[in-house]
Amino acid sequence: MQTVYIGSYSNKEIDVLTINNHMGIDDIYKSKIQKCNPSYLCVNDEILYSVAEIQDSVVNSGYILSYKITNNELEFLNQRISYGNDPCYITYNKFFNILFVANYTGGSFSAFKINEDGSIGEKIYIKHYGINSKIHQIQFSNDFKKLYVVDLGLNKIIEYNIIYDNIYFDLNEISCFYFFNNEQPRHLILDRYDNLFAITEKSCEIYKIGHNKKNELNICEKKSILPKDIQIKSNYSGCAIKIDNKKEYIYVSIRGHNSISVFNIKNGLNLIQNVSCEGKCPRDIELSKDEKNLVCANQLSDNISIFAIDNGTLTFKNKYHTETPTCICFK
Repeated sequence: MQTVYIGSYSNKEIDVLTINNHMGIDDIYKSKIQKCNPSYLCVNDEILYSVAEIQDSVVNSGYILSYKITNNELEFLNQRISYGNDPCYITYNKFFNILFVANYTGGSFSAFKINEDGSIGEKIYIKHYGINSKIHQIQFSNDFKKLYVVDLGLNKIIEYNIIYDNIYFDLNEISCFYFFNNEQPRHLILDRYDNLFAITEKSCEIYKIGHNKKNELNICEKKSILPKDIQIKSNYSGCAIKIDNKKEYIYVSIRGHNSISVFNIKNGLNLIQNVSCEGKCPRDIELSKDEKNLVCANQLSDNISIFAIDNGTLTFKNKYHTETPTCICFK
């Protein structure tokens, strides 16, 4: 049995589901969440963190929340403001024991200490990028010592060294990669060599970005995330990107086209499969811990779909109804 948490755009709870070995799905718990739009989640051991992607006019911010996981149920620990409107991404850095949140319309990201009980501690850092900024993701190098900021609004990825001694926190900018044609970078992942693979919303492309001799971010390769015979339409949009543990296969979801593409990256970017997401608007995808399954959150068709994975490729197996799912998070 595998436990999966479902974030959503709604005023409802966080769904906690289990997937059995035959890919059957059981709805085992619904949290008593205090704020709406728990659109993105992350897990650290027995603690789950969630954003509340809203604009609270009183504090001019959204919120982030923490929950203790006990027998798959979620016990509310605490909440803090995210120090920016519409927090859309939350992630935990296990090397420094810091929680990071990206504030989309706030054009900023914030960093928080984690308390001994797993609850969210005080803010230790915030960085603003201006009114045109739309921070969509915070990602880390494989050793967690570098930080990458994906700014969709300013069309760039910024690379930093993290400086932290448990008291003083700062970032040292190393390099910046610009997407000059308004491709709108959304999310990225890294391979075993710390090459970046970034997906774009507007141009529906995947970029492989490495480092040149000056240690600057530099494009190595780019490909369409759609099959060769498919023309991009105005409603097509690259969305989620994930990589397997062996760093051999990359999975990408495409809204509008409502599909998932699979790339083999052992020898360049090679599209080996494109399949229906079995729903509408595949907002997020995630691989199970054993990497035998991929689960897709189809926001506009109110369902998640489950695929078996065999040598990287996907085979559809099952669906489950849940309201406006936007994030898949395995424990």
